[in-house]
Amino acid sequence: MRLKELLEKSKIEVLNFPDENPEIKNLAYNSKKVKQNTLFFAIKGTHHDGKNFIPEAVKKGACAVVVDKKLDHKIPQVIVRDV
Repeated sequence: MRLKELLEKSKIEVLNFPDENPEIKNLAYNSKKVKQNTLFFAIKGTHHDGKNFIPEAVKKGACAVVVDKKLDHKIPQVIVRDV
């Protein structure tokens, strides 16, 4: 499923949508579980911030990320209020 189609069907309030529309085959919030064509959710936890794991996620095959603010990464970023 394409990114835009996936998010249009969800109840996620998207604040800023990327121009790119990659094929999404997997979802993950743990960078260790990322495979090719994964939408990575960069969740801020008690001890770790998922944004710090974006480079690892991209290296493993993430094709887009969900974040709460625009970041300096060259990957499509879906910006939402609360990841």
